[in-house]
Amino acid sequence: MAFADKAKSGAWAQRSIAQTVQAGVVNGCEDGSFRLNGEITRAEMAAMIAKALGQTDGAAGASGFADDQDIPG
Repeated sequence: MAFADKAKSGAWAQRSIAQTVQAGVVNGCEDGSFRLNGEITRAEMAAMIAKALGQTDGAAGASGFADDQDIPG
């Protein structure tokens, strides 16, 4: 996948980015960029870890946390 901001990422990062995209761990951003130096949320990191571990996208049950309704799908 060619990201709109590919030129901003160094050659050293491009292979690793391509590998994680091919593995289905990351998809990039909705605007077609990757945002190599962008911040990610805990929820985004949790999703990447789950994908790397081969976890399904199945709906999870209630977490028991007070802010359960605020946890993104």
